[in-house]
Order: sequence, then structure tokens, then C-alpha cells
Amino acid sequence: MSQKVSRRTLAKTIAAKLVAGEDVKHLSKAVAAFLVDHKMTHQVEMLLGDVAYELSQQGKHLFVTINSTHQLSASLKQQLTQYLKEYYEISKVETNEVIDPSLVGGVVVTTPDEALDLSIRAKLKRLRTYSTSSFLAEKSAALSERGKTARSVSGNTESAALPSRSQRRDFAGENDEVK
Repeated sequence: MSQKVSRRTLAKTIAAKLVAGEDVKHLSKAVAAFLVDHKMTHQVEMLLGDVAYELSQQGKHLFVTINSTHQLSASLKQQLTQYLKEYYEISKVETNEVIDPSLVGGVVVTTPDEALDLSIRAKLKRLRTYSTSSFLAEKSAALSERGKTARSVSGNTESAALPSRSQRRDFAGENDEVK
């Protein structure tokens, strides 16, 4: 019976063999046979990610996925590649461009262990989160102030803890149903 090998250990071994210059075609066949024999075929995508991570950690090769709303110009792609080489201290950067209109604009750069999201979609999401949280904070402060007024008038802190039905209606807004 063969010994169980972790996916991470397998990834380190594959990366080391690739760096040593082993034939990629031969190595691919051997890895495929290993995965089938050890019933690990469902882990192929994760294994490829692990191999990409190991290659980047060894300073040899970086796989980058660039999502954008349109194809990047050759100049921009070259500048990005140069920046990544310097930042990660890597000798080779391999890019995979993906066109994603849902980003609205900007780019998302994904490496095996990091992602940089400079898309308009992400900025709009942050704005929406900020707007929603500040709206809720304002309404909460208003309700809290009303609760203090109700407590001072009634003197009963138990009943003043929750807003009244009319206060909930004010908080919900004109078009929202209050139950």
C-alpha cells in the first residue's frame, strides 16, 4: 500500500522538478497518473494553484491573472509585468488576461497568494458599504436620542429600550412596511 502524500508536498516536488528543468510533458503525464492512482483528481485545480505558489516562492516564476473590462495595451501589460518582477523579485512573469465587463472599469490582478482589486465595481461596492453603514449609524443615533427622550418622560427604562411603532415607522421610511 502506498503512503499518502499531501497536496502541498506534491506541489513542492513538482515545482522543484520544473525548476530543475525536467521535461514538462513527461512530468505532466507522471503527475496525472499519480493523481488517478491516489484518487486525487478532484484536487487538480488546487494542486495547480499550489505549484504556482511554490514557483513564485522560489523566485523563479509568477503566474498572474489580470481581469479587465477590455484588452490591455502592450505598453501597460509590459509596465505591469516589470513592476511585478521587481516587487516579487521574480525572473519570469506569465500573465493570463481575462475580459470581464462586470468590473465596469479598472483591473483586478491576482497572483497565487494575493489579489489587488482596482476595479470600479470594487470601488462602488466600498462606497455602497460606506453609505449604508453611515446611513444606519445616523438612524441608530436618531433612535437612540428618541429612546433617551422617551426614558426621561416615562421614567421606565424597560419600556423605553425598544422604539415605539411610530418610531419604527420613521426609521423604516415612508414606503417600507412596518410589522
